[in-house]
Amino acid sequence: MLQTEGYAQALLRWNNLQPPEVLERVLKLRLARSAALNRTDRPSLRLWCILGEAALRSGVGGPAVMREQLEHLVTMTALQDNLVVQVLPLDSGAHAFMGLTVTLYDFPPPAPRMLHFDGYQRGAVEDREAEVCDAAHIMNLLRAKALGHEASGESIRAILRELEER
Repeated sequence: MLQTEGYAQALLRWNNLQPPEVLERVLKLRLARSAALNRTDRPSLRLWCILGEAALRSGVGGPAVMREQLEHLVTMTALQDNLVVQVLPLDSGAHAFMGLTVTLYDFPPPAPRMLHFDGYQRGAVEDREAEVCDAAHIMNLLRAKALGHEASGESIRAILRELEER
């Protein structure tokens, strides 16, 4: 939900096993999800994101794409009241979600909570309560290990400065 179009395109380009029309559809869905954060008719929509520092330093799409992505993160975290971004430092050690993109959807009752795992070819949805509870527990542990909101913003800005100095 926080990816720029260029960053999302660069990620999807690596998945050359899918036909171009499928990748274009996935890109449009990602961008539509991003737009949902800005909708004023959905004030209860909140996003709490834990980003691994490795993702911020990965160089996806090259320096220009990464610069745009990092600037976007800085802007979004400064302007969006419904967004919290925490950076999980490289030295945080191993964890259960390492290498995965995991989203926990916590809907108002009576809708069930759900997990979405995003893989290199497709995503998977999990709605069994035991698995969702386990994942929520892991996410809470990661929140505790991650930098706070202010420190995370400074970390992103520092990585952006490093990129600009190259």
